[in-house]
Amino acid sequence: MKAAFKAKDYFDLRNNTDSVDYLFVKSNGKLEKIIFDEVLFIKGMENYVEVYTPARKIITHSTLRAFAEKLPPRKFMQTHKSYIVANNKITSIEGNMLHIGTFEVPISRQLKEQVMHALINQGR
Repeated sequence: MKAAFKAKDYFDLRNNTDSVDYLFVKSNGKLEKIIFDEVLFIKGMENYVEVYTPARKIITHSTLRAFAEKLPPRKFMQTHKSYIVANNKITSIEGNMLHIGTFEVPISRQLKEQVMHALINQGR
């Protein structure tokens, strides 16, 4: 029974990620709070993830895939095998690059059509 309740709680949490607006990650021996609305983009580097916000860069031990599972899917999208961006932070698109403030994030050839479709139809 205990395992069933734990599974139900996990399932409810996975399906209700939009109600949670932050997450804690371990970085430099302490837990850092990452507020989803502050995230510009996330860069994966093997077994580490860099989370970029306007004020700071947080590095944590995780794979990009594992980190992506904790993000609300309506607010973030993967644009490249190593990058996830916050949809509302994109300022422009030029060729295969997204501009987010002063940063440039690549769009892979495999995901370009999917990314463009998602951005163009986002307000609908």
